[in-house]
Amino acid sequence: DDGSRLTDLGQGYDPTWSPDNKQILFSIAQENKEKEQAGIWIMNADGKGRQWVCMGTSPVFCQDGSRFLFLSNHEGNQSIYVYDMIEGTSKKVLQEEYKKPNGSARWSPDGKKIAFVDEREGNAELIVFDAAGSEKEKTVRHRGKIGGPIAWGPNSKIALWGREKEMTDPRRLYTIPAEGDEGPSIMANQDTGTSNIDPAWSPDGKRLVFVSDRAK
Repeated sequence: DDGSRLTDLGQGYDPTWSPDNKQILFSIAQENKEKEQAGIWIMNADGKGRQWVCMGTSPVFCQDGSRFLFLSNHEGNQSIYVYDMIEGTSKKVLQEEYKKPNGSARWSPDGKKIAFVDEREGNAELIVFDAAGSEKEKTVRHRGKIGGPIAWGPNSKIALWGREKEMTDPRRLYTIPAEGDEGPSIMANQDTGTSNIDPAWSPDGKRLVFVSDRAK
């Protein structure tokens, strides 16, 4: 798009498309100029039909559009919740506090798992857990000099940024299988720039877009 069809859809932030491209989830801050209720809202793709959904921020739809995950401090500490669009109910799925997020949580392609990078006792950890909220299914997949937001591709690989050894080393993109014991593998052709971050897979899992500070 060349920007000629730019349309103001109203106030809000953290927008995310529904899988069918017909609706948009977004957040509204506590203090806002239109004095709308804070929390997560949904609207049609044309900006009409705005409706408040629940308290929280950073919504992300699952692949089939039946649920979205979001952040909330509803029970006194910020953690990850899942909202069921059909039942109109939400559930806390990460029982521990979501303390120092390096990036928003992301769904697995099949909607059964959620992953994010967080800091635990001074270490950055890639955490994978059951989207239904079972603590028995929570796994620290990798611990090290890593950061988010992550991208979970249909190829069963998670992309994230990492540093080779020191905290002063450049941030490069790595991939790691969602399951197993294999560690992260650095992606090729990252010789320029000092910060390659914020990856996103193409729908077929064959390509990756990311943000970089490299020179033109």
